[in-house]
Amino acid sequence: MIGGYSNYAGGTYANVNGGYDNYVNGYASTVVGGYDNTIASGSDYATILGGFQNSISGDWAFITGGKANVALGAYASVSGGNSNTASGTGAAVGGGISNTAAGDSASVIGK
Repeated sequence: MIGGYSNYAGGTYANVNGGYDNYVNGYASTVVGGYDNTIASGSDYATILGGFQNSISGDWAFITGGKANVALGAYASVSGGNSNTASGTGAAVGGGISNTAAGDSASVIGK
C-alpha cells in the first residue's frame, strides 16, 4: 500500500496505491487511487484505475475510472463512464452512461 486512507489490500500481492476506502482482495490485483472501489476475492490480476464505487469480480478484469461501473467475468472491461456493466468473459463497455454488455465477447461503445 502506498499512501491514501482507510484502504485494504488483503489478497496475496494485492496492492492499493492511494485513494480512500478502496478494497482489494484478489491475487496480484491493484487499485490506483479513487474512492470506495472494490476488487472481490478470487478476482486475480484485476485492476481499477481510480474513480468512485467501481467493482470487479473476475480474473484479469479492468476498469479505468468513472463511477459505479461493474466488470463481472474474466477479461471484462469498462472504460470509464457512469453505471456501466460488462458481464461475461471478454465483455467490454467503452464508457457512456448506464450501458450493459452482457455475454461472452459482448461490447458496447457507449452513449
